[in-house]
Amino acid sequence: LSEEYRKILASYRPMEAVFMVHLGVDYNPMDYLRSPLTYCYGMYDLSAATEKLRNHIYHGGDDGYLIYVPSYHAPDFAPEGKHCVTLYTVCPDTLAEGSWEDVKEHYADRLVALAEKHLPDLARHTVTRKIMTAVDYRQFTHMQKSSFGGVVPIMGQQNPPHKTNVNGLYFVGQQSENGGGVGAVMIGAKAAWEKATS
Repeated sequence: LSEEYRKILASYRPMEAVFMVHLGVDYNPMDYLRSPLTYCYGMYDLSAATEKLRNHIYHGGDDGYLIYVPSYHAPDFAPEGKHCVTLYTVCPDTLAEGSWEDVKEHYADRLVALAEKHLPDLARHTVTRKIMTAVDYRQFTHMQKSSFGGVVPIMGQQNPPHKTNVNGLYFVGQQSENGGGVGAVMIGAKAAWEKATS
């Protein structure tokens, strides 16, 4: 890659990682929630929260978390009479102390306990549970750092362009010039394909 392209790669900032707990439950969470996607704020000082994450300090859900009910939008995701619930937070890719493998059960229990403010007896109604850490997402995406939302939208920052100076080499995905989100990545991949085939 050219020096100019390498400078872009060295200077842009990927977003933080995510910690997710996927639950299969034996009751309908929508009996307690107003929306299938619920933001639960624990604080409003975004600068302080971001500073903690950048110093590899995980809040464990205290700064906020989300509750999502996938089976609300896709009933086939769960057997009849059962539902899916996903709890998740933004988190550091690596922790200041310990490893994700060592602490994931503790943080999952903590997140479930927090969510019980909105979903009574959630732990007791959980039939199955799958925990996803930054390490899991790193492995799934074949990346050295998990970045759940793509690139941080910073004014004036240039994200890696689709077209590189290497003939036939194109960069696509949520950490490229199109940024994060399914729609943006699809549009970016199409734009890169059009550049490659024109």
